[in-house]
Formats: sequence, structure tokens, C-alpha cells
Amino acid sequence: MSMKDFARRGYFTIKFIQKYYPTLGVGVANGHPDVYYLYYKEEWDKRAPDDDLKEFRKFTSKTTRKCGDDIAKIKQTFKEIEP
Repeated sequence: MSMKDFARRGYFTIKFIQKYYPTLGVGVANGHPDVYYLYYKEEWDKRAPDDDLKEFRKFTSKTTRKCGDDIAKIKQTFKEIEP
């Protein structure tokens, strides 16, 4: 799994928890998770590119509309996007 694929799933998971289980307190500032990548042989992480963040938001919105809080449907959606 690539860093971007992992980040997409992580972004969705954080937004899912924020929406359906707000008492768990995932700590999202400004309404969106901060996403950083740590590239191979790099000392410091770097903020994910804006295009990736837009893609994550779109994926999250689409998946939430399609699946709601149905975990089985969400798992199937993740299987459909696997490379």
C-alpha cells in the first residue's frame, strides 16, 4: 500500500469518527485532518500536496454519501479502490 493510499484511508477514518463518534475526540482542527508524508530517506515529513488533500476530501464525501455509517459497505468501498 502506498503512502497516499494509507493517507486516503486515514483521512476518511478521522472524518468518519468526527462525524459519527464525536465523543471520541479525534482532534481535527479547522474541520480537516492534517496530512503529512515522510518520504524515503528524508529527515522531515512534508505536508501532503493540495491535490491529494482535495482527492481525500472528495473520496470521503463520496464514500460517506454512499455508505453512511455502514461499516460493511465502507470495507467494500476500500476493497474496490485497492490497486
